[in-house]
Amino acid sequence: MWIVGELLIAGSLEELEATSLLKETSSELEREQILKRFCNNLQLWIEKLRAGNSSELLENYRQRDALIGREVRWVKDGNHKGVARGVSSEGNLIVESKDGEQQLNSGEVHLNQ
Repeated sequence: MWIVGELLIAGSLEELEATSLLKETSSELEREQILKRFCNNLQLWIEKLRAGNSSELLENYRQRDALIGREVRWVKDGNHKGVARGVSSEGNLIVESKDGEQQLNSGEVHLNQ
């Protein structure tokens, strides 16, 4: 699920297509209004992180993680592929490959089409 401020844009990568805020919200929104909502929500998340409440942010991310169950590939000491299983509490991408479960903490990951 992709969210700008409080506005729902799409539910998943499969649903992601070109659209507009007018079409999605049935109302005209000023850029300043959108930016204000976005910044206010960002500030709330920053305050929660500073207070040590990263679990709520991680849970929100996990609910919207469009990679889960998708085949991915990456290069790290050779070419690899596997299925994305989620994100660890440290923010690493969890991937199940022929070599077992791995956690990727840096680099590029590509979706296999």
